[in-house]
Amino acid sequence: MTVDKEISYEEMITTIEYMLLDRDITEKDTIEGCKQAVSHKIPVVCVKPCYVHQSINILRRSNTIGATVIGYPFGNIPTPIKAAEAKLALTEGILELNVVANSAYLLEGKEELFQRDLESICCLARMNGAFINVIIDSQLLSEDLIEKATHIAIKIGAAWISPSTGVDENQDEDYLPVIKKVGHGKIKFKTMDGVESHNGWLRKFNSGFDRIGTSNLFPLLKSFNMRQ
Repeated sequence: MTVDKEISYEEMITTIEYMLLDRDITEKDTIEGCKQAVSHKIPVVCVKPCYVHQSINILRRSNTIGATVIGYPFGNIPTPIKAAEAKLALTEGILELNVVANSAYLLEGKEELFQRDLESICCLARMNGAFINVIIDSQLLSEDLIEKATHIAIKIGAAWISPSTGVDENQDEDYLPVIKKVGHGKIKFKTMDGVESHNGWLRKFNSGFDRIGTSNLFPLLKSFNMRQ
């Protein structure tokens, strides 16, 4: 199913997550980016863990939710460290966590460890009224393992699942059909692969993504406006 060509600017905005994760993003950039997100009524802004405190100070009295990443970008740090990252972010007021799963556990056949790694974060999030997005590195996994990862994300109560971190230049919509086979109607789908234009947004949306990331907010908003 494709999106209605007459979908409004306001409706498109509701799908956006502003990603302030590029390696050269500074504290000043983060603060300015959060102010821009609030000004343009972007529902979620995702910041580096080191700038969570600064971002929450900007977002606290707005309708824009603060998010951050856990175990980013490879997911291969020890589970207690991931849990500590999550606990600190949640204590500061973060309400959404983009958690990178440890795909190596699945490759090794250690499904229990894969689940436990994610479950520890999900439990912390639930206790704090927050939600998690499980990010899997689909390009490393077979279709069977992608399906297993999706089953586990649903089982632990994740709100979203992402086929990739957005760091590698792969088309994550290529993996979405496999995820949708298991997750349709049970979990939402988020792309961390940033878009810059209405056409890019439309491709992701028509693929089935509910939440669409961007690290280039103004070009995207300009292209939205040009379509109205």
